[in-house]
Amino acid sequence: MEPHQLDQNEQNPSEYRVLELFSGIGGMHYAIRRSGKPFRVVAAMEINPVANTIYNHNFGPGAAHNSNILSLTPERIHQLSANVILMSPPCQPFTRNGHFKDVEDRRADPFVHLCDLLDKIPQVRFVLLENVKGFERSQACEQYKARLTAAGFFFREFILSPHDYGVPNTRHRYYCVAKRTPFEGPTQEIIVKPHNKHVKSLKSIGEIVEPDDGDHLSRYL
Repeated sequence: MEPHQLDQNEQNPSEYRVLELFSGIGGMHYAIRRSGKPFRVVAAMEINPVANTIYNHNFGPGAAHNSNILSLTPERIHQLSANVILMSPPCQPFTRNGHFKDVEDRRADPFVHLCDLLDKIPQVRFVLLENVKGFERSQACEQYKARLTAAGFFFREFILSPHDYGVPNTRHRYYCVAKRTPFEGPTQEIIVKPHNKHVKSLKSIGEIVEPDDGDHLSRYL
């Protein structure tokens, strides 16, 4: 069992029951694990089978399933008793290489579908969205924020990069944090200031890669 992840048979009304969408290889799963909060990932949905193979390697067999998010229903979210949604939808519709097709890009369809679910899942208390810088100027983003507001959420937006926190990687990304209770202070402007936190020790790739991975690395690097 992972640190801070509760056993499937435990009941804890204060736990975060996380539905991880567009779960990839589990970056958000790692993030919430490092938060130190009691949590349980009740489902991880991803359509890419290679990503799911890596996710299951990272978190155990069956942790992620090949799933089309277009099939997700409010009833399923209720069955899972999910109260947190983490998601990182495909960024291609909002990039130059994707020709900025925005909601006209079929790859945005699952995200648009999720927007339609927001007012039908009152048990969800928090939603975290991550996407490429530039998403904040998209029609999809405007639609998402309008649906959040209509569903009774309050939200704050951020543009952040790992190097803001001392990690040697410049990769600006858009984040939107939504919750059921109001934030303190103004919430209209996107927050771009770094928090001046620094990572005091960094691992090299050699420390992260498992010793017996040599024959398999070429599949994923």
